Amino acid sequence: MATLRYWDVTANAYLPIPALNAPPSGPAGGDLFGTYPNPGVHMGLPPALGSTAPLTTFTDSLGQIWVAKGGVHGGAWAYARDVLHMRYAVNNAFNTLGTTALTISWDTAFRDPYGINTTALPTTSFTIPLAGLWRFRFSSTVTASANGQWNTAYIQVGGATFVQSAGFASTSGALVAIAEATRMSAVGDIIGGVIQTAAVLPGAVGAAQFFMELDYVGTG
Repeated sequence: MATLRYWDVTANAYLPIPALNAPPSGPAGGDLFGTYPNPGVHMGLPPALGSTAPLTTFTDSLGQIWVAKGGVHGGAWAYARDVLHMRYAVNNAFNTLGTTALTISWDTAFRDPYGINTTALPTTSFTIPLAGLWRFRFSSTVTASANGQWNTAYIQVGGATFVQSAGFASTSGALVAIAEATRMSAVGDIIGGVIQTAAVLPGAVGAAQFFMELDYVGTG
């Protein structure tokens, strides 16, 4: 028996009529892209941004947050929770103020592709660019000179302590305190780091020893 065919305008050819109840095949259209049986769903994303565009956000039809920035991946859009990450470090030598609180001055961008920080370095704070759930991590390392000394790291939001963590020395050498937490944040929240130590001690500087990380987790 001859195969029944129909004229497909797009293909400009006669194609076999699919069998009844057969799964769809071929190119997807409308709100879908790709090909059947596994097409994707268009999110209605705007065009890629120009090379000088600032960090920009977009909320798709499913409520997902996207970001793009000129000069980053050609201005293409990406899920905010996948790419909004930064780490700034202290590379310049410094000493703590002992039991007097010292506000940390960050002098080196270790990673910040989407420009979460918009101020010149060194800076003592970072500004949240997108409302939602953020994860903070402040790693503070100093060099202890004696057994029993301590080091306390504080993450502050708007100048008020949000979370703290202490480390204690069992001997002289590296003394680490790491403060970390997850917090719902608003656009414009100011994030900073403060430390206190048992005595005036030198900081153990570098991207792996003394740093602040911010990660966008999602809408929460």
